[in-house]
Amino acid sequence: MSDPAPPPISVHGGAGGERAVTEDLERAAAVLASAAQELREAAKALRIAQWNAEDAYSRSLPEVAPYVFDARDAAQDASHGPHGALALERELDDVSARLSQVAHGFLAAEQAANHHVSVLERTRRAVRDLALTVAFPSRVVAGAAWSVTPLGTAMRITGDDPVGEALMPDGPPPTTGYLNGDTAGAAIAAHDIPRGPLPSQYEAAVGAATAAADALERLAGEPALVGVHVRPGSGAERASPLGLEDLVDGVAAVPYGEHGAVAIDTLTHADGTRSHIVSIPGTADHTLWDASPFDWLSNGQAVVGRTSDTARLVALALERHGIRATEPVMLVGHSQGGIVAATIAASEAADRLAITHVVTAGSPIDRNAPIDGVEYIHLSSLQETVHQLDGVRTPDAANVISVVADLEQSGDPAVAAAGASVLGAHALGSYAAIGRAADASLRPSLTAWRSGASAFLGSGEMARTEYAPAVTPSRATEPSPGPNAPPSPPRDPRPVPGISPGGIPELRP
Repeated sequence: MSDPAPPPISVHGGAGGERAVTEDLERAAAVLASAAQELREAAKALRIAQWNAEDAYSRSLPEVAPYVFDARDAAQDASHGPHGALALERELDDVSARLSQVAHGFLAAEQAANHHVSVLERTRRAVRDLALTVAFPSRVVAGAAWSVTPLGTAMRITGDDPVGEALMPDGPPPTTGYLNGDTAGAAIAAHDIPRGPLPSQYEAAVGAATAAADALERLAGEPALVGVHVRPGSGAERASPLGLEDLVDGVAAVPYGEHGAVAIDTLTHADGTRSHIVSIPGTADHTLWDASPFDWLSNGQAVVGRTSDTARLVALALERHGIRATEPVMLVGHSQGGIVAATIAASEAADRLAITHVVTAGSPIDRNAPIDGVEYIHLSSLQETVHQLDGVRTPDAANVISVVADLEQSGDPAVAAAGASVLGAHALGSYAAIGRAADASLRPSLTAWRSGASAFLGSGEMARTEYAPAVTPSRATEPSPGPNAPPSPPRDPRPVPGISPGGIPELRP
């Protein structure tokens, strides 16, 4: 029996994406157009030379006149002949125009492929889910009323109650038809318009919420992060990942423990070289007193440009692990973990490491400018909301790949059912299915990514070390940096803007 079909995916960006392909085509078209312009200038010069030769012919000595006549003919042929400058100019102009047409055609095809669900189909899904949501309370009431009637009670006792089954819904109504990445991103973008020197309404709201969360955690006496320690039992050998599905599962395997943890898998290859995969989970702490840095305060800190406790935890773990500057590092994160991965890749700490790859799942990281020399791949779905909480579309770049799945069309009923709810779409199990679909894809961008990530996939022995936070009894006495504290210096000279929070509790469908 074959495995169920994974959800269909669209892929844009990367080595086979619109920018990587069209930039090369447009650059070649521009070079040819420039050469054609040079030939036009050369034809003008030859025409002037022809006129000068004609003028000189009438005044030249008889023994020189034939040579002047030949020079005039040569200038005319070089300018207007079948292989002259004007003919070559026309050919180059024609090739340049056709290259531009190919670039535009590729762009149109890429955009069509990335919108495999039509506006009409999205509207149908939204109307369907909205109607089921509105009808849900009345169905619950009708089912409950039927169950207390004599006939309903009798049918329920016998175990055969088709009326009750028809009236009572099987579960909560689907919501991702109208509450999804498109609607969430549009709502955020509508409140993220700059207001001159003042922050946008969105930034102001997040900054205020972060300041309030910081004050409440101090009041509740939440412990402070001061370092990391190796969790007992770390160092066990694991199978090397073969693709994106295994990388997502590697994040799912990070135990929460007492206060959360981050895992570093070290692969030792046959030639003695090493590479490292850092697995960073999402938000797991929803209290004001747990010492885990994987909380909502860390989400908000990223938005207002401050270094979060989660980013500090990962940076400390990387330093403690003793990674050499020449050893390649891949950062893999789900939800908040993806925010941290993008933040670490853009921080000054990355200058001491060879961070070559960043993989995120359901993370709103699109306000972070991608760093040259780092390969990014972002997994999301049409049903996902957290990925779009930054209100920005993933930029197209040669080193940035966006994989967007339609969970509702998955051949696996569990994945399709998970895609019906916001929590299910954000679950790691859904992202494992998206990773599986990407692993099976032969799209040029994904093929190139797998080739470039060979140091992390399917080779060498691998051992995992888990790092947990070391904390003080309370952070109440620490000075509060406040919502307007300056951000940590970015690795790139361009400013790295804040990004929105991500991290709904981990679920598996």
